[in-house]
Amino acid sequence: MQDFLERCTAVVNRVLFIGFGIQIVLGILWMCNAFARWDSLGEGIVCVMEMAALGGAVVFLLKRGQGLALGLFEVLGVLTFPMVLQCLTEPDVRVLASALLLLQTGAVLRAVKSRTDREFWITWGISLCAWMAVGLLLGEYLYFGMVPMVVGLFGIGRSKRKNLWNHMVLVLATAGMIFGVGSFYQERTQITPCLVSRISWTTLYDSYDQMPEERNSLINYDKMIESTYDVAGIEEVLIPSLERKLSKEELEELLRELMATSWRNNKKRILKDIAWDMAGYTAAPIVLPMQLQGRAYDSCSGINYRQILLPAPRLGKLYMDYGCWWFLVALTLRAAMGLVARRHSPGAAFMAWTLTAFMMAFGYTMSGAGKMDYKNTLFILCGWLVWVVAVMGTGGNGRKSDEDA
Repeated sequence: MQDFLERCTAVVNRVLFIGFGIQIVLGILWMCNAFARWDSLGEGIVCVMEMAALGGAVVFLLKRGQGLALGLFEVLGVLTFPMVLQCLTEPDVRVLASALLLLQTGAVLRAVKSRTDREFWITWGISLCAWMAVGLLLGEYLYFGMVPMVVGLFGIGRSKRKNLWNHMVLVLATAGMIFGVGSFYQERTQITPCLVSRISWTTLYDSYDQMPEERNSLINYDKMIESTYDVAGIEEVLIPSLERKLSKEELEELLRELMATSWRNNKKRILKDIAWDMAGYTAAPIVLPMQLQGRAYDSCSGINYRQILLPAPRLGKLYMDYGCWWFLVALTLRAAMGLVARRHSPGAAFMAWTLTAFMMAFGYTMSGAGKMDYKNTLFILCGWLVWVVAVMGTGGNGRKSDEDA
């Protein structure tokens, strides 16, 4: 029986090699067309640096020692996925942020598994530095990056727990520095405008009409209509117009009533939109085909898909269609390999990636309705792909990858 399972796993492993090989070829062809559209040499240099940064983070996370060819194939399997490569062919700060968060997560996991104090402090120091860099780069990553640090604190072995208080102080000090320095140039997200956008934007017109006349008379009708045109309309149009004529207390009361009206009359639609956003951020390649068929909801996916088509329309369509289909197939095969391999209880790697991915997906979901942009969750996409490619070259039993990925 064990021999049969190993043979089945070996066959699945070969299928993964073939599937990722096709993706790599399509990705390189599409990338050549995308490179031809660069406006300047500087733009090309930035994109190459992005590729190097994300590729290096993937290598660090995979921590392979099985040969250059296999390592290069695995990295290309991640970087040439259409939703990932699309981000790499134009300057985008989210690429560097995702690379730093991957580096931080990998460093935390190495610190948890370290066998010597020297190895622990080197990897723990790398994770703290990466967290500080990414938190200063994008404000929301202060909170996303806190998750693997907390998981790392709980995952520290018994021999190092005598210094647990020191580790906690370092984590808190780093978080304080990120927040303090970032406050000089980063605009912190306010919760109330995000909640109003999340709950009321898709039904703003109906909610306005359903509010008592003495309350909706406080809202300028033209500004309300203008707010429905763009996903940021509530934060950038409606609320600023109200701030000019209402006190802070009156404004908060009016916004709470607006949200209550929206929730009372459109609860099912709001929950459905939130569920779709969570699904889109968590597994964008599975949700995107439904979005393109008009079966889902408002998002940025149409604009992102158009960017894939611009360099080469026919190739771009084939590339994205194959990428989404292959993602589902590869994920299914990887899950099957995990089932036939020896089972392990969820470890630090599983908890760090799962909780960070959930925090990221939930955070962007609650930032407002109609804003679903899979580029925001590049970290999650790379996490899925690393989990899949990590199983290749494990000799057919999948055990090593279960420990590492």
